[in-house]
Amino acid sequence: MGGLGNDLLYGLDGSDTYVFTRGDGQDTIDDNGLADTDVLQLHGYTPDEVSLGGNGIAGTLVLNFEGTSDQITLVNEINSLFDTIEQIVFDDGTVWTEVGLRTRVITGTANGETLTGTANSDLLTGLGGADVLTGGAGNDTFVFRGLAVGHDTITDFSGGAGLEDRIEIDTFDSFDEILTALSQNGTDAVITIDANNSITLANVVMTDLHQDDFRFV
Repeated sequence: MGGLGNDLLYGLDGSDTYVFTRGDGQDTIDDNGLADTDVLQLHGYTPDEVSLGGNGIAGTLVLNFEGTSDQITLVNEINSLFDTIEQIVFDDGTVWTEVGLRTRVITGTANGETLTGTANSDLLTGLGGADVLTGGAGNDTFVFRGLAVGHDTITDFSGGAGLEDRIEIDTFDSFDEILTALSQNGTDAVITIDANNSITLANVVMTDLHQDDFRFV
């Protein structure tokens, strides 16, 4: 239990339990060990208030919480078979498993691909190429890193204040910069990063987009 403030929590061999309560801040959990069951207990949040972020390549998974600056970073949650949190448990009894989380982290390659999420909240990273990304139901996060995006299309982005799909991007620092890069191409909104990289939001009107739709990293 880290308590209030931004904490770094380490776990070793054995089954560890981490407790995070609404308002605890921005914590990082670096768990180690195999053949055990490590549990993260979340108090004060429902599953619908949690969206996924992070980096599918680096293996870091980030839990973001609606309406607050709370955040939990889980080191190696995606790319390790052992040093992970095996269960995330909510107050209502909902349990997210390690295996279930992995299925919701969908990462492409440097080529153009079609990536499709699940009915839950997914984390989709296209990487290079002309990717077609579909989040499906849930509060989905679409991750774009650096100048290796390519010309990607999100087919089902839900834009606007309070809606829960997110674009996580590091080539812009603010919503004002996004607005400068935005244009309308027929029925689609287009974010132009440079001549070789862009994000097309299919069937989205650019004026409907809101700062809530973006996370700057």
